[in-house]
Amino acid sequence: MKLHLFLACCFIGSSLLAQRTIVGRVVDQDNEPLLGTWVSYLKAPQNHEVVWVKIDGNYALEVPEDCRNLYVSYEWTAEVPLGDSDTTNVIFIDGYNGKLKENIPASSRQYAVQVSGKIAGVEKSKTATVQIKGTETVVQADAEGRFSLLVPPGQDILVFAAENYYKTEIHLGEMSSVYVAMRLYLKQEKKKKRWWQIFKRKN
Repeated sequence: MKLHLFLACCFIGSSLLAQRTIVGRVVDQDNEPLLGTWVSYLKAPQNHEVVWVKIDGNYALEVPEDCRNLYVSYEWTAEVPLGDSDTTNVIFIDGYNGKLKENIPASSRQYAVQVSGKIAGVEKSKTATVQIKGTETVVQADAEGRFSLLVPPGQDILVFAAENYYKTEIHLGEMSSVYVAMRLYLKQEKKKKRWWQIFKRKN
């Protein structure tokens, strides 16, 4: 009886301590590292419960074995679902950014990219879409803003749009799978002023 109790306690203890390490990159729409971003498996973490994205955009986070979501935060916080893979790459976007940088090199990627994600900020009465730029391939996000599509080799730019919202483009880069956390904004909403605009002298 005591032996059974001891073994049961050991099993429960090992289950509680079981963890896995999630690694990946967090980048902006131009596929550049998004510094100042934190990642956690808790929705409202304390300072010691987050990891900060490194200068190259990479992060590594230990999570409980049964963890189902990560929380990635920059100017807002996105919930990112975890799959069976220990790699989770995130493109994190504020929809005011709009256009990509100029002179983006053509993609040399020889493999397809599985892209999933969630578009936030769009009214449920509006339909958000994701299009592979330069093609007729378009998918609609569901009522919760979720979407998924397979991007073929040679295609590297996605366009996010919804009626009366700012259109936004992203550059996929070389990642084999990526989750896109996107927030779109209504065109009549005022854009955020940067500090150099606030203090700019009036003519």
